[in-house]
Amino acid sequence: MRLLYNLTDRVVKIFIKHYSKYTVTAEGAILLSGDINKYNELFQGEGTDGEILRKYESFKLLINIHLMNVEGLEQYIREHLLQISERDIIVSYLK
Repeated sequence: MRLLYNLTDRVVKIFIKHYSKYTVTAEGAILLSGDINKYNELFQGEGTDGEILRKYESFKLLINIHLMNVEGLEQYIREHLLQISERDIIVSYLK
């Protein structure tokens, strides 16, 4: 289980670092969201630790930023992202 946790942690950190370097278009965000959903089986498998699920769900919510319109972004961050993600990760991603 510890191996899966470490793998999840590393994958999420790599994705966040990678995607925070680029501007994602609305069309690209839809494709990216679809790609991320393909990882559901890996991260949401039977017996998956709660912390692993939290990290994965946090990452999925972070990716959804690209699907939001500007008017709803602040509310989305406040009501969803800040509930599950660390503030410094959100800030680094929005830079």
